[in-house]
Amino acid sequence: MNTEAIVRVSSVIPACRAKDRARAAVDRVSVPGLASAVSVRARAAGVTLAAPTAAPYGHRTIQQRDTYTMTDIEIETPAGSIDAVLEVPSGEGPWPGVVVIHDAFGLRAPHREIARRIADAGFLAVAPNLFARGGVIRCMQKVMSDLMAYEGRSFDDIAAARELLTSRPDCTGAIGIAGFCMGGGFALVAVTKGFAASAPFYPPPLQSKYAEIVDGGCPVVASFGERDRLNRNSGRRLEEVLTQKGIPYDVKTYPKTGHSFADRAPVQALARVTGFGENKEAAEDAWQRVFGFFNQHLR
Repeated sequence: MNTEAIVRVSSVIPACRAKDRARAAVDRVSVPGLASAVSVRARAAGVTLAAPTAAPYGHRTIQQRDTYTMTDIEIETPAGSIDAVLEVPSGEGPWPGVVVIHDAFGLRAPHREIARRIADAGFLAVAPNLFARGGVIRCMQKVMSDLMAYEGRSFDDIAAARELLTSRPDCTGAIGIAGFCMGGGFALVAVTKGFAASAPFYPPPLQSKYAEIVDGGCPVVASFGERDRLNRNSGRRLEEVLTQKGIPYDVKTYPKTGHSFADRAPVQALARVTGFGENKEAAEDAWQRVFGFFNQHLR
């Protein structure tokens, strides 16, 4: 999907705003040791929570449910604060981390679920909102311009999210990135930006630039759908390039599967026409591959 096409799609997408989430304010703290002085405001995230308990991170107090933590946070970036979702595994760390990048429809409930799934697999997970400065429609063009330029404010936001994880005492310092649709493009471009492994899911059609994008990059585990009209032969081309570059990879294209099969884009009713659509079986297999790959390259 080129920039103009995504901008046209965005005109029918409701803005993903913080006010649409749970608002029970819990605490505002500073994470010790964070070079950029990340400010974290922990809030309940749409679940029934127990009374606040002290978490084992210095003076930080957060809400906990059962054995895991689930919070909304704010991250200070060079261009101001953005909201994000932070998920922490159960048990005792330290753990590797994963930055999760949402699709062109914004940071939504499916991405919260994905962050939780990643945490349940034993990784710290943070999902920054790249549309935090005005919602989907206002931010789309700028974010897509950053993606096509391989630099800019959006990549600064992603770097701040990575720094949030690496500065935590419960993080090993090994960080991966996973992204979906537009976010898959960011995950792919980020292979040369300080990550130890990347998991792009059906990124925008950047086939002609794969050789440039991945040169010198980290290991890649990528997932595509055979019926994805935006990515015809993308999986095969990416595999060819990664082989030529000598980069470790796991690339799979799922038969009878379309775009957005793992993060439920809000166009499911038009799936047959648009080539979008959830496929739980393919998504389950893809996550097993991703976790196996991350376990190999992040631990």
